[in-house]
Amino acid sequence: MQAEGRIKEDRITDLQEILKTQQAETDKAREELTSALSITEQLKEGFEKERTDWATEKAALTKRAENAEAALKPVVDELTAVQRQIHSMTAAIFGKLLVTSVINLNLLYRKSGLRPFQSCCRHTYWALRK
Repeated sequence: MQAEGRIKEDRITDLQEILKTQQAETDKAREELTSALSITEQLKEGFEKERTDWATEKAALTKRAENAEAALKPVVDELTAVQRQIHSMTAAIFGKLLVTSVINLNLLYRKSGLRPFQSCCRHTYWALRK
């Protein structure tokens, strides 16, 4: 009987040790989980702040680009008008066929990467001399 009582007491002691070990592991896991959740929340807040900063920066850059386009529009319009005037004056002086040839040469030279104005002027000069 005492042997049985002793075995039961040893078993109870072993079970209490196992319970303490499991409780310690559970506490450790709970602390790690709490720490991980805290880090996750900090990262989430950081990402949200970055997202709002990016949205603000995007809005500022978009506004800046729109302002630049608005500032360039009058210049583009003026240059287009000058280009039309030059085209009409050149057509009046040299004739429509020569102007069309020079424009086509300009386009070809632009595609080739050469300086079109100088090259076209030379070709026009030699074409007129012949």
